[in-house]
Amino acid sequence: MATTTFNKRVDAWVKHTQSGMATVHALAVEGMEHFAGDGEGDLSYLGYLSNAILSTEGYVRHTALVVWLAKYGPFICDRKTGAVTKNKSADATELNLDGAKQEPFWKTGKEITVATPYDGDNILADLKRVIARYEGEQKVAKDGVDETMLLRQANSMLDKLASVYHASNIDPNATVATTKAASVAV
Repeated sequence: MATTTFNKRVDAWVKHTQSGMATVHALAVEGMEHFAGDGEGDLSYLGYLSNAILSTEGYVRHTALVVWLAKYGPFICDRKTGAVTKNKSADATELNLDGAKQEPFWKTGKEITVATPYDGDNILADLKRVIARYEGEQKVAKDGVDETMLLRQANSMLDKLASVYHASNIDPNATVATTKAASVAV
């Protein structure tokens, strides 16, 4: 008898959780619609939702929301404060409400644990210094490759990587989400 009661309570919790996740997805889409429509660029809805999710202390996957927002719009979400800002860079993602409506935020990627702590800012700065050292040293290599162009492309990719890194505010000791979309955006 007790098992049946327990099972019913678990089933009720699953139903409640699924309903709650669907509600968060609908609210996130509504926030994106507000940004695009009457809100004329207002990000307060998304910021309020993001902050509310942070307050659940891991019950709702905030990192998945961060990745999902960047995947479907020009949004940068601070993982520590919940603040949402508009990505104004030239390579910012255009708003894609249809895609956002079709893919719930929790399906954007699986959780992984970063095994080794690192400081992304230092790594990015070190890579920039290495590239700067070689810039202008040689215009065309023996094999005909224009190294100056390759170095410019490398710098551009590092700028994009820095943008993604700062948008996600990766905490090296936390669990982070990865997606195909995030790897394409880099």
